[in-house]
Amino acid sequence: METQKPTIVLVDDSAAMRAFFEQVAAEAALVFHAYESAEASLSFLATSRPSLLFLNVMMPNKDGYTFLRELRRHELHANTPTVMISSKDYAQDRTAAKELGVLEFVAKPISKKAIRSLIEKYVGTQRRTKRTWASVAILRAWRSAAAIICLCATAAPASFHSAKNSCGRVS
Repeated sequence: METQKPTIVLVDDSAAMRAFFEQVAAEAALVFHAYESAEASLSFLATSRPSLLFLNVMMPNKDGYTFLRELRRHELHANTPTVMISSKDYAQDRTAAKELGVLEFVAKPISKKAIRSLIEKYVGTQRRTKRTWASVAILRAWRSAAAIICLCATAAPASFHSAKNSCGRVS
């Protein structure tokens, strides 16, 4: 049983910012996609919903607000968790972001620690490494098996139950 890793998407026209985010995503063993424009990201976003979307506000051709407004019209992205990033930190930008359902508005420059913190807060990765993703898959499979055992035990005839069954319930 394979656990799907969280997917992070960044749409930012800055190559340096895309490389910076890529480093953070690699350290956290996340699936990461970076795009230089809203148009470039459409091939992925047309069929996929990321665990967390980072959008730059100021980009050529289409700003982050316009792009997010368009994404929100599609059922797949009506509630996609989104963080806006911008080199400008104005109250009206924060208000516009909030109206679009943005989780956070972050002013540049942004640190690796801040990016990791946002990912942990909204995706819950807690810096899982490639090795721990395998452990997560095993744990989830074990929990599923334990739930099935408990379900079977509670459905068994009363004579089958002892004073306390394996699910911790008193018979």
